[in-house]
Amino acid sequence: MALNPNELGYIENDTLPPLRGTLTEDDGTPVNLTGCTVNLHINYNPVLIKTASIVNAIDGIWLVEWETGDLKAGRWFFEIQVTDSNGDIRTWRKEPSTDKYLTMVIEREIA
Repeated sequence: MALNPNELGYIENDTLPPLRGTLTEDDGTPVNLTGCTVNLHINYNPVLIKTASIVNAIDGIWLVEWETGDLKAGRWFFEIQVTDSNGDIRTWRKEPSTDKYLTMVIEREIA
């Protein structure tokens, strides 16, 4: 299945590959994640919250490792939320080039 720029594709119950991303400002410069906490929220009921590892703080690169059961079949909105050292929060939930909501397309396992 072809995915749109705002969509990520996975298979339910897979644990690889991890989700890796780069947070950028509107002008394309990386967001400095030094001293920040990065969380992924998937709009399940209840919402799944996964804390990301910060791979490269200066370049805004983060990584979420999956555990068995994290990925459930369906189409789910997701967002990335950053909390800085002052407790201030900023959330990314749209793909910048299309302004469409970030969506995970998780297909059912065949076997």
